Amino acid sequence: MAPGVGAGGSGRTAGPVEARGRNGPHRGGPRGTLPLPTPAMGPLLTFPALPLPQVGMRYFHKTMNKFHCPVVNLDKIWSLAGGDAAVAEAQSKAGQARVIDVTKHGYFKVLGKGGLPKVPVVVKAKFFSKLAEQRIKEAGGACVLVA
Repeated sequence: MAPGVGAGGSGRTAGPVEARGRNGPHRGGPRGTLPLPTPAMGPLLTFPALPLPQVGMRYFHKTMNKFHCPVVNLDKIWSLAGGDAAVAEAQSKAGQARVIDVTKHGYFKVLGKGGLPKVPVVVKAKFFSKLAEQRIKEAGGACVLVA
């Protein structure tokens, strides 16, 4: 190889292939990944010389701040309000719904795992799953979205 000329040619294509993104052995192709030959496959299989599939960059500089979303299940909602004592107090005050703001406790989303006592409750959160919303309304409560 002549001095100054890399593996790929001259100019932009000169130099090591590894420094140019998804080139070289990391480039993509049409067929998916192949299994490695094992003794159970019998004699060494020969695969056609096709490149591996293209993967590409899914998200450029993905920081997880945008996706931060701590969750709490319905079976833990009343523990945020004070546990069994809060349920008993809410049952004694008929006609008044207890307000539980899960964002004040560091949670953003309410999921529907578990059950709720048949006590009206107003739950404030940024997000609700469908099942959580359905179960809160079945218990006589309401879901309030908070920005």
